[in-house]
Amino acid sequence: MPASFEPIGRCRRTAGFTLVELVMTLIILGVLAAVAAPILFGGFRVFSVSTADLHTLDKLRYATERMARELREVQHTGVSYVLAMAGATTSSVTFTKNDGTVVTLNGSAPPALTLTYAGVGVATLTDQVAAGGALFTGYAIDGVTTTNDPAQIAFVEITLSLQRPPDNVTTFSQRTRVALRNQP
Repeated sequence: MPASFEPIGRCRRTAGFTLVELVMTLIILGVLAAVAAPILFGGFRVFSVSTADLHTLDKLRYATERMARELREVQHTGVSYVLAMAGATTSSVTFTKNDGTVVTLNGSAPPALTLTYAGVGVATLTDQVAAGGALFTGYAIDGVTTTNDPAQIAFVEITLSLQRPPDNVTTFSQRTRVALRNQP
């Protein structure tokens, strides 16, 4: 009998998968997908929230720094600053810079915080201000006494609170105290 001869009843398959193997593979892949899907969706959600947080913090830093930079240039007449605040703490401040430009920082209409140059136009610094989230507080030279008197004011404290979209529930705040320059 030759070595390659096999009995007729014992045919071997040399390629392919059985139906049982295919079904078991699909079941295993389904279980793995069911376990991995919530983890992946959670990761996507965390990434999305983190990106929104970083974007909001970027806007917060930009707006605060821009307002501080503008306020440092307030003009001093030798007697007082050319600065108008409705109260010791207010949501809007108007002042004149050293070059004569009249500037208004207005946070009284949330969610917008605007910077206005008289005769030039309005620029939006941020569009995510929380209700009551843009405040300017004037301080006397002692740094404790609040005032809106241009002859006594030495510092302006900016408090800015922004809300993260789209839920507008999470709030980020920053406070910056600006020492007014050009003092006699």
